[in-house]
Formats: sequence, structure tokens, C-alpha cells
Amino acid sequence: MKILILGSSSIVKRRVFSALDCIESVEKIDIASHSSNRIDNAPFLKKGDFFNDYSRAINESDADLVYVSLTIYLSYY
Repeated sequence: MKILILGSSSIVKRRVFSALDCIESVEKIDIASHSSNRIDNAPFLKKGDFFNDYSRAINESDADLVYVSLTIYLSYY
């Protein structure tokens, strides 16, 4: 399975990357972020492509699943 993560919030950096790395069926993780311009230093192993534009990421990524990472004030408890 191929994953596309839109946004790179702290929960993604702290929890999601490491969780996805543990799932054998996850082949690669693409990321789209306005706040970061590099994927080389990202804390996960299954690195895919980096996009700095969300629309381009959705159109060009071959992801099977898209995870939308919201900032804390847009999240509901």
C-alpha cells in the first residue's frame, strides 16, 4: 500500500511516521507540505516523493490512501 500524507503536523512527525513504518504492507510514504521542503531528514524509512503543492500531490502521487494532517485548532475531540 502506498500512502500520501498532506501536511506535516507534529502528530504526524511524532506518531504517524513511526506507526506506518511498522506496517509491512506499507511500501512507501509520499508527503506534501508547505512548511518543509525536504523529505531526506524525515523520521521514517519508507520515503516516497515530496510535494510542496497539495493539488500536485493528489494528482501525481500513486497513493492508495491519503491522510490529511490538520493543525490542532482544526481538529475536533
